[in-house]
Amino acid sequence: MTTAVDNAKDYWKEHNLQCLRDSEARRARKEQLEKAAADLERNFKLAVIGSNRSEDKPKKHAVPAGILGGHSLLDLQSLNLPSRESLLGNEDGHLFFKQSINQIVAHRGVGKTMLGLSIAGALANGTSVLNFQAARPLRVMYLDGELPLSQLRQRAGLLTAGPHSAKNLFLVNPELNKPVQSIRLLDDSTWSQLLQMLDRHQSEAVILDSYSTLFWMDANKEEQQLGAQMRLNELRSRGLCVIAMQHTGKDKKTQRGHSRNEDALDTQILLTRPESAIAGKIAFDVSYPKVRHDGTFEDSGTWTLENGLWVMGESADEIGIQEYLKEGKSFRYIKDQLGVGQDKIAKTRARMVAEGLLGLNARIGKKPN
Repeated sequence: MTTAVDNAKDYWKEHNLQCLRDSEARRARKEQLEKAAADLERNFKLAVIGSNRSEDKPKKHAVPAGILGGHSLLDLQSLNLPSRESLLGNEDGHLFFKQSINQIVAHRGVGKTMLGLSIAGALANGTSVLNFQAARPLRVMYLDGELPLSQLRQRAGLLTAGPHSAKNLFLVNPELNKPVQSIRLLDDSTWSQLLQMLDRHQSEAVILDSYSTLFWMDANKEEQQLGAQMRLNELRSRGLCVIAMQHTGKDKKTQRGHSRNEDALDTQILLTRPESAIAGKIAFDVSYPKVRHDGTFEDSGTWTLENGLWVMGESADEIGIQEYLKEGKSFRYIKDQLGVGQDKIAKTRARMVAEGLLGLNARIGKKPN
């Protein structure tokens, strides 16, 4: 005979079984939802990867592997290798060579394009720019990625005129592309066309203005610098003198982006705008953060552009050195106060003596050892 106790036991047994079944159902549902979420995430990643691999995306620069070459030191010394030709220099040394990579870096608006075109004109005509003299007229290609074509023509007419520039200077600008579009040197097709153009023109120097508007990449990422560096090295291996215009970062003293960009440089030139510069007027001081070869270039005074001609005035440091020398201050004192080198102080003193601005026996403190 079934009692109330038996009924209660059966009830709770059935209740517990139902709870267990519900728990199993919830766990199965949870696993099903987690699997669906994982499948969705995996399919999304595959879709992104497939999109990145699609044909309409720019391809990364790739160079087929070649055969490594080498020589013993004895064999290398026996090779008939000509010395690199100096293309631009002065009495203090050689600034630009054939088969070199160089950089002119400045903050926006300082005047690097004006200087770049002036250098192009000097190299094309075998003339001078700033206080440097070109060795001879040579074939120059100027790649501009910044200016409207009409402005490029105006500036080139002002700064590159000479007896040989009409034949020796070749200008490339996005508005001359067919169809009109930006120049992207990391694109394999564009790069191949550039190499063919350099060969046809028989260029000996190429000026890139500017790095950011011709390579179109994230300058802060090291891996993205690799493709650009390989491009520049390829130009150098072809015997070209490469001069790349680059912007400074926020500090206005170092080049924008990853420092890998500086590794292969032969010469780096920094243009800085002095605080005394007149608004709307091109003016900069020149310094040389990196010179790999035999050149000992002192920081210059302030260069200004006057009717297409570069004129150098005295920098604030130069004026300060002169005043301290007239007061009879020591080289060490001047160096500590102005942060300039001893050689610059000595050269300023020698010039002042030669110009009669300072007596030969003028009192001066002892030079530091």
